[in-house]
Amino acid sequence: MTTTILNHNGYSTNGTHVEKTRTDTETMALLRKPLPVYRAKGFWNPEKQAHDMNPYYKIGDVQNRLNDIFDIKWKLEIIDKGKVGADIYVQVRLHYPTEQGMAFKDAFGEAIYNEKLGLGVGYKSATSDALKRAADYLGIKCMDAFVGPPEKVTEEQIDEVISLFRKTRGYQMPEEKLDILRKYTSTQADALITKMKEGE
Repeated sequence: MTTTILNHNGYSTNGTHVEKTRTDTETMALLRKPLPVYRAKGFWNPEKQAHDMNPYYKIGDVQNRLNDIFDIKWKLEIIDKGKVGADIYVQVRLHYPTEQGMAFKDAFGEAIYNEKLGLGVGYKSATSDALKRAADYLGIKCMDAFVGPPEKVTEEQIDEVISLFRKTRGYQMPEEKLDILRKYTSTQADALITKMKEGE
């Protein structure tokens, strides 16, 4: 008999713990689902029409994806760590559940030692790097956010932003702000529209 859970923590509405049921194929599809582009750091700068830096995702975005898919059943194990000159390295093992039982992915992470920040911060950065690499091997594409210019803002999105601006501010959007808006990506415009609606 298959039981479907009703909330994120694995408990039914009457408080009874039940197991999540999902095939490995379904799990892989969820893992490969792209992370939200607007969550990427260093992404498309609409004024410069270029990336500020190589786009990347923060470790929290990766942990949230793992939590959403595996709940509390995944864990990270540090296999090895060390420092060679100014290079800090950490080897991790990411454990995760499958239909056949627990499986794992190994990965190395690295960081550059900064005397002002200390060794602890260096190991933390290297561990985050290693977890992201292990998650990337698992299917969560988190090392590179996207490549090339993203899709441009649509006229429909521009009209909606203008309408929301007029509704919330009580006056027309200044031309200089409209010029900046026209350089937005579609994803950035969606994020702006959501934020403006939440502030209504």
